[in-house]
Amino acid sequence: SEFNFLTGRQDGLNIPEPGLLAAFDANGGDRTQYSYVQASNNDFECAKYFPDGFDESEGYGPNSRTAGNDWIVLRYADVLLMHAEAILAGSQSSTASNALTSVNEVRQRAGLDDITGTLTADDLLLERRVELAFENHRFFDLLRFGVASTVLAAYAADRGYDFNVNQLLLPIPAREVNLSRGVMSQNPGY
Repeated sequence: SEFNFLTGRQDGLNIPEPGLLAAFDANGGDRTQYSYVQASNNDFECAKYFPDGFDESEGYGPNSRTAGNDWIVLRYADVLLMHAEAILAGSQSSTASNALTSVNEVRQRAGLDDITGTLTADDLLLERRVELAFENHRFFDLLRFGVASTVLAAYAADRGYDFNVNQLLLPIPAREVNLSRGVMSQNPGY
């Protein structure tokens, strides 16, 4: 459907896309009902940007600063999921009870069943996606887990966007490249 944006300077950010909606439906548990709402125009909106979280009747209000958009620096759930990720230490799975305990504490709060036996990197990435949705962690999660180019290329292809793996890199400041006297070179694409 066509997006009908409401008032507020930051409108259009954190609009749930179909893949995230599907992830919530399958793995969101109790979090789903508090994470997004379907507006009267049938578009989906992140619930936290409405002043009371769920009433779109007055949009975001006359001042976007009064919406529920306090910046979240760090949450306990994020700490638990980082703990599990640290135990994985870049591997694709772990049977460590501490990793499972940390992830399952987050899942239990969301009303979901425990993961038993083995925690996989895919399990953890999915849990981070639904637990930390709209908190702007996803891109960096994809980079750390080494799947950014695959996931973003598939997303771009599905929606008809151009994607180049060089878009995952930032430029190295020219001053640093120059000071290195040839040791460093600029990232591709810059």
